Amino acid sequence: MILLADSAILVSLFKPLLLAGLLIGWAVVAGRFDKDMDYFFLKRKLWNGVIFATGMTGMALALWIKIFWIGFPIGLLIMIGGIAAYWFYRNKEVPEKQRWQMGLSMLHQRLDERKNVSAQSKAILKLIGPEGGELEVPYGEDPFAIAHQRLQDILAFALPRQAEYLTIQISATEGKCVATIDGAKHAMEPLTSGDATQLLEYLKGSSAMNLVEKRKKQEARLKIVSPTLGSHIIDIATAGSTTGATLRLEFDKDKRLTLDFDSLGLLESQKQRLLDLLQGEQKRIVLVSVPSKQGLSTTLSSLLGQHDPYTQQLITLEDEIPVRLEGVEHTLVDPKSSIEKVSDDMARMLRSDPGVLLLSKLYDPKLAGQLGTASEDMRVYIGMRHRDTFSALKSWCKAVGDLKLAGESTTAVISQQLIRKLCVTCRVPMKPTSSALAKLNLSPDKVIYKQSGKVMVKDQEMLCPDCHGVGYRGRTGVFEVMILDDQARDFIKAGKLDLLRKHLRRQKMLWMQEAALALVVEGKTSIAEISRVMENPAKPKSKSKPKGA
Repeated sequence: MILLADSAILVSLFKPLLLAGLLIGWAVVAGRFDKDMDYFFLKRKLWNGVIFATGMTGMALALWIKIFWIGFPIGLLIMIGGIAAYWFYRNKEVPEKQRWQMGLSMLHQRLDERKNVSAQSKAILKLIGPEGGELEVPYGEDPFAIAHQRLQDILAFALPRQAEYLTIQISATEGKCVATIDGAKHAMEPLTSGDATQLLEYLKGSSAMNLVEKRKKQEARLKIVSPTLGSHIIDIATAGSTTGATLRLEFDKDKRLTLDFDSLGLLESQKQRLLDLLQGEQKRIVLVSVPSKQGLSTTLSSLLGQHDPYTQQLITLEDEIPVRLEGVEHTLVDPKSSIEKVSDDMARMLRSDPGVLLLSKLYDPKLAGQLGTASEDMRVYIGMRHRDTFSALKSWCKAVGDLKLAGESTTAVISQQLIRKLCVTCRVPMKPTSSALAKLNLSPDKVIYKQSGKVMVKDQEMLCPDCHGVGYRGRTGVFEVMILDDQARDFIKAGKLDLLRKHLRRQKMLWMQEAALALVVEGKTSIAEISRVMENPAKPKSKSKPKGA
């Protein structure tokens, strides 16, 4: 369509500029409206037609009416009328938060939207919700903006140090933060009670927990993504009491519970003897005794992983299933189940003639005799909670109630404790005293290592970039491996455990402390760490904060 403008308009410089500005502004608005219709699945063809028709009509009137200052406002009003009609229609169709506002409110909304986009793009920590979608990062006046910052701060402490847990005890006065790093507790800077409570509410809301429920334990899982901290899965648990609330974060649980056999920490001599047993034709029972929170589930799973699920049936009976292995029939024990129900489940499993049966614990001592009899035709792994092999063996013999059956049915007893590994970046050599060398049976020129947490950079002492001042990085197992031959089983049948101990020494079995000291000699851990763990393996005593943290 060709429009012929009045000559008075064309000879004026100001009026054509107004008309051009009107046309360009309308075109920009029409283009944005088209994208908006497409985004919200509105009636795109209809409203594009309305806006185009009102725009062309308004422009034509502005040009055709000879008196410019009458034609221009009329044309402008018609064009605005089309825009306003779409605006009114749109606000009825879209969610409330997406509606456009008029005047200064709209300006503030646009500024907020830009700030939001900027905040999301600059955020160094983002949460992925239970449904898998990325959650918006709170910013500005949002009441959870500070909570997000506090979360970022505590994760910046915990994750680089490979913490397993982070616990916040919230009272009326403060939020006490403790990180568990490689099994040892490290106190962090406390939060104010208000910040800790706000953080609790923020994580509950982000993970779709019940915000109204304050007392009962709730559990959920979130994923965090950060360019500096990496990607991590966080298991969240909350609970309340009359004195306050508890927030517990567990990091990358699945990764920590999955460990191949070669990475458990067995010494080469121990590993080879155990592999010969596991891969041999002999069946019988293997007792796996590990103190609480010292890696029982990981070790049991690793042992089970030495069997082929496609050539024999592998079945488990467990309190919880931390790791699901391919081809394995995992059975979860309901905590409310009676002993009779558990016995029935086990009897059903035994009738299916499995090649390997794994019990996370001996659910009822009365089952011990039944297992002892059945183990002639299958391999059975049983989890126990003792700190050494002889304690576990005595407990097993008592449960079976028949020394002959206990001796005949048992082929190995394994005990384990976890120790921290020295950070290889910052460990420093030390020369033990002559008495310590004699105790360790080391030559006078032998050098061993101790923890540091510091490195030298251009003659300046700085925090180690790998362990961040802790001095240790990761954990490994220390094992006591008791392999029972025919002579050993005869001693068990006769109840002569003192003779059994001497026989095992002749077979070069290493006690737990000897295996631990072997790791000291190899430079993997320190004497201080061995002393800490061997003194009390279940309750690590270190509560210090990493140096310089």
